[in-house]
Amino acid sequence: MTGRTTRFLRNQGRAYRAVWLWLRRRTDCDGRERAPLPGTQGVLAMPLAFLAATLLEMAVLHILIPWAWLSVSLGVLSLWSLLLLFAMFVADIAYPHYVTDRALVLRRGGREIATIAFDRIAAVAEHRRYNHTATALDGDRLFLAGPDGTTVDVTLREPVDIRVESPLPSGRISAAVTRISLFLDDPAQLHGARTRPGV
Repeated sequence: MTGRTTRFLRNQGRAYRAVWLWLRRRTDCDGRERAPLPGTQGVLAMPLAFLAATLLEMAVLHILIPWAWLSVSLGVLSLWSLLLLFAMFVADIAYPHYVTDRALVLRRGGREIATIAFDRIAAVAEHRRYNHTATALDGDRLFLAGPDGTTVDVTLREPVDIRVESPLPSGRISAAVTRISLFLDDPAQLHGARTRPGV
């Protein structure tokens, strides 16, 4: 089995597991050693709109296409593509950023992109930004935004290497950053994790 095939199967498995975790209202880091930092607000608005559009499309195709086998085939293909699209969106819910007793771990789409020890973080500030609504690199600042922008700014004492993977070349990011803006439902969780006793 080639490396590309293995990577494809691993990505498919991660996507389906994300949907399974989401259906059970769980994350992959529920537990004592890893405390999740969820950023879920507004994430499902777009996939739900796609769901409505796909169901409408399937109904129209069923009426317009005279061959039952073709209508069924297109319906199955539409549902499968919709499941994969939905999995892409719920991956950030099922695989959130998290903190350990020593570090902040940042993820995107279920993949770890950076582990930052707390002693390398100079400051954490609640700051609402709307200039990006997706993952982006702007100078030395990485945006890990949600549909409503970002809510937390993290300033680092020294550059940290980050690597964001994407099926599209334009979405791939590999750089050293000193500032990170991310979306969290409750920004105080990150500040509290850094300042709790023993950290």
